[in-house]
Amino acid sequence: MYDLAGFLIGNPIDRFGIGNMAEKLPPDPDGGLTLLIQHDSPGTEQETNWLPAPPEGFFLMSACTSPRSACTAATTPSPQSSGQADKRTSG
Repeated sequence: MYDLAGFLIGNPIDRFGIGNMAEKLPPDPDGGLTLLIQHDSPGTEQETNWLPAPPEGFFLMSACTSPRSACTAATTPSPQSSGQADKRTSG
């Protein structure tokens, strides 16, 4: 997660990336995986899948680093956005 100038973005949990190497990301009931990329914490039960984002613009990079053919042949589907921007305000 980078700001618009290309620098890493500080956040309250000091997380600068999310992946299956360090975190044990819990799957969705259907076996899928939901990553929460938003400014506000989704709550302690979902923070494992949360990558804090700034309130405004940012760059997000993703990489597929598996030797499996789905990754190397570029047949892995691209992540889908829920299309929901986090527009909640406090107070």
